[in-house]
Amino acid sequence: MHINPKVGTCPAETICPLGTWQLDLNEDRVIFSSSWKRIVSYEEITVQNSIKEWLDRIHNEDREIVIQSLNKIQKDGREIPGLNYRLYTKDNIYKWMRCSISTVKFDGLKPVVIAGIQQDIDEFRGNEEFLNEINLKFGKLIENFSGGILFEDENRKVFYVNEDFRKYFNISESLYELIGTDCSNSAEQSKHLFINPGEFENSIKEIFEKKVSVRGQLFKMKNGTILERDYIPITSNNILKGHLWLYRDVSKLKENEEKLEYRLQFEELITKLSLQFINLEWDNIDKEIDEALGKMGEFISADRSYVFQFSGDRKSIINTHEWVTEKVNAFKESLYEIPTDSISWWIKQILNHKTINLNCCEELPEEAAEEKRIFELRKVKSLIVVPMIYKNETLGFVGFDSIAELKEWKEDTINLLNIAASVITGAIKRKEFEEAIIFSEAKYKSVVNSVKEVIFQTDAEGLWTFLNPSWTEITGFSLEESLGTNFLNYVYEDDRERNLKLFEPLIKREKDYCRHHVRYNTKDGGFRWIEVFARLTLDENDNVIGTSGTLTDVTERKKSEEEIRKLSRAVETTPSAILLANLGGKIVYVNPGLMQMGNYSDTDQLIGKSIFKFTNEYGIKYLVEQVIPSLMNGSKWFGEIELKKSDGTAFPAELVCSVVDDENGEPQYLLANFYDITNRKLAEEEIKNALRKEKELNELKSKFVSMVSHEFRTPLAAILSSSDLLELYWEKLTAEKRDSLLVKIKKSITNLIDLLNDVTEINRADAGKTSVKPEEIEIIKLIEEILEELESGIAHKPSIHFNVKENSILFQSDKKLLRHIFVNLISNAVKYTPAEKNVYIDLLRENESLIFSVKDEGIGIPEEDFDNLFQPFSRSRNTGKIKGTGLGLSILKRSLDLLHGSIDFKSKLNVGSQFTVSIPQENSN
Repeated sequence: MHINPKVGTCPAETICPLGTWQLDLNEDRVIFSSSWKRIVSYEEITVQNSIKEWLDRIHNEDREIVIQSLNKIQKDGREIPGLNYRLYTKDNIYKWMRCSISTVKFDGLKPVVIAGIQQDIDEFRGNEEFLNEINLKFGKLIENFSGGILFEDENRKVFYVNEDFRKYFNISESLYELIGTDCSNSAEQSKHLFINPGEFENSIKEIFEKKVSVRGQLFKMKNGTILERDYIPITSNNILKGHLWLYRDVSKLKENEEKLEYRLQFEELITKLSLQFINLEWDNIDKEIDEALGKMGEFISADRSYVFQFSGDRKSIINTHEWVTEKVNAFKESLYEIPTDSISWWIKQILNHKTINLNCCEELPEEAAEEKRIFELRKVKSLIVVPMIYKNETLGFVGFDSIAELKEWKEDTINLLNIAASVITGAIKRKEFEEAIIFSEAKYKSVVNSVKEVIFQTDAEGLWTFLNPSWTEITGFSLEESLGTNFLNYVYEDDRERNLKLFEPLIKREKDYCRHHVRYNTKDGGFRWIEVFARLTLDENDNVIGTSGTLTDVTERKKSEEEIRKLSRAVETTPSAILLANLGGKIVYVNPGLMQMGNYSDTDQLIGKSIFKFTNEYGIKYLVEQVIPSLMNGSKWFGEIELKKSDGTAFPAELVCSVVDDENGEPQYLLANFYDITNRKLAEEEIKNALRKEKELNELKSKFVSMVSHEFRTPLAAILSSSDLLELYWEKLTAEKRDSLLVKIKKSITNLIDLLNDVTEINRADAGKTSVKPEEIEIIKLIEEILEELESGIAHKPSIHFNVKENSILFQSDKKLLRHIFVNLISNAVKYTPAEKNVYIDLLRENESLIFSVKDEGIGIPEEDFDNLFQPFSRSRNTGKIKGTGLGLSILKRSLDLLHGSIDFKSKLNVGSQFTVSIPQENSN
């Protein structure tokens, strides 16, 4: 084979720190550029060009990914833009390389030349971009790991934990609650779960003493589970950054070992088949596919394996390849071509990229009647079929039949068969790749000319020897007028001396490269800020022959950085609380105003945590259901939400929330402004209370006026009429009639005085002017006196039954307040009970309390009046013409409150009511 001279002499190999290689699959060799050899410190004559030797130079841990990447190119033809691996150099060390790989020449659909552009990134291992890539891969590893995962930071705070870990260790807290918790005492808390608690606890202590990776530790739990544990310390630049714990349930260890061995053998088989297909000539591809079907069929104990491909018009499927055991007849001739509309159920599954796994073909659904008939004719008992997919297009399927017996294929086998189908698909599509050669070569050539950065090279005198078209786009100077001139001519005059000083460490070989910002002149008389990245260019004798590197226009970045600095100063000094979170809800920034509002002492309490940490359960629901959907629809959000301080105290806040977009208008962050409105809420509550009290007072006044106008009118009218009669007819009236009128006047005056006393009592109680004056009282005697007063004052009354078991009850309390309670309960019962009915009064002493109950057979109280029963001037709507002020029960309730007593009642219309009070004894001291 001949190397494409245009590829071999690409300026990128000498201008950039790159090397190239070309893998010739026809001649089984790999060709290296001179720059590639310089990267790995090999002389021209010492490098052999065999593929095997090249792969042997790749580190053992990286070799498999390189082989898989080569296989991937065979399957989908896509370029692999960045692949990292370690390469053994002549200096007896491994160096990290970053390589972009693509197919550059095809024979029909068969790739025959694969090229790689390789860069030495060993010195970049610590930079942020590389670490981000490693973290991404590490995150995917955790995502795909089947078992319990605990990821702690360097302070043993939970950074990540999954559901399996929580299940293994019977942890009741949710995953959200576990994030950020302290694991320092986790071994002590969990050791009771294990048969040998001391062994588990000591193993963790030993791990933290040594801080080195530990693999395959086994621990038996009391519930019979066997856990296998791996520990991995996470470090960066030899500094411990965290701890990764991986737990797997290996209770069925033997079974898992067998599965693993089976998988490894199957993977090895597929890897060998992949390598064979890489070196495969197109003329032999059909034969190799048949052999591959045989190897896979034998491995999974199938009796027949086959490939069906869709015809060009997709109206039929064609049996293109087949393998059968000696005891099974071939079906290829009889099933060579099948119309797709006759097996519509089958075709639908394949086109939807579904694997068809039938442990028993008898279980096919009714709509697959034709498929079932075909299998019955050929005595197929079980089968598995995986679709052949290329760039999301279904080409056909690879199938495996069991004819001798029913068979069940596990998930691992199915996954590996999908990989095998991909290998076969890649081989079938090989010819089509030839069409991409011209495009790939053109793309390779245009890499240098299409990049936005200026790629440059100077000679030892500092004269430009190469510049790509981006130079003209950025500075305005043409390539023709610039090449051959000194690069310093284009550096802004005020920056030239500084630029030379920044280059000195590179020239003196104190550094391998230099990177700095300086201003470059533009043809229109202005300047642009440029980021310079430069390396020395050396000849074979290690002599400096110039420099090479890139010039990146960072003018807009400089402007943005200045604007950001201004904005940052404003955000840091504002008293408002500001929070910035990514679209996943993780907090990435908080300003001092928010730290002060939430009483947080350290930003680590919030940075990296979920925004849900800053609110309660109601706030989380509010954010999920209202705020976030509104923001995702492009709307700002304004409203109130309840937040939490660092000690968990809740407080109300006003929230203004919006989405921060990137330069392409895509949502990037969530921005939230918080304002503590605690004082405002308190003021609002005070205003509401004042308004409520004013309303109650107005209602009370209204009721009072209404009551006075009604209750005062009757006795005053009686007094007026009686006094008029006495004045006009004194001489004519008998002494008996005069006495009767005077008694009527006296009784009306007494009623008015009682009413005024009731109102005064209510007012005194509400104003807090009523005091308790305890004394020793004979309770039975007090109640009997009240009953005598009622009997003399009421002509028609019900039968009153006073029930008390003791002869005397001495009780320490306020006599006046007790009288209010007893009088109101008894008088109400008597007043609202017909004469032919009964009133029952029960009295007993229970421990240090007095229990007094009055039950009547009266009119009862409507249920809708229960809530206002003890309010002043409130009367039940069924009292009719029965006189009353509505103050009695209100006075009773206030008296009970002063005595720290309680009241309970029950009532039913037209049946009666029962009131029971409990009054604790007062301490006279």
